[in-house]
Amino acid sequence: MTDPTSYPRMAPRPPSARYEPEQAMHMRDWLAIKSGIDALQDGRVNVRGVITLCASSATTTLTNRLIGEHSFVALTPRTASAQADTLSAAFYVVPGHHEASIKHSITGSHPRIFHWAILG
Repeated sequence: MTDPTSYPRMAPRPPSARYEPEQAMHMRDWLAIKSGIDALQDGRVNVRGVITLCASSATTTLTNRLIGEHSFVALTPRTASAQADTLSAAFYVVPGHHEASIKHSITGSHPRIFHWAILG
């Protein structure tokens, strides 16, 4: 059996070659930013969702931190009753600070489902 102390000792790595958790954290941040930019270039944005208008009220509120007083809130009907509601003169959206009020008719018992998107 050989003596373990007879093996050559390895020199320690220089400080620049050591694993630094801080460097790994910056790399993860950079990759997260890059994936967000790639998603934007592909047209995928996180300013959209689905809302169902309340049948018992003439106003439904959409709350989102991205909504401002000058935002454009686009609504796309997903059901036939939602399409019919958009044709009424009483259907409009009023954006405010972190929320948008959707004014609509009370008539109809079928669900009125819309996809929404916020611009600006």
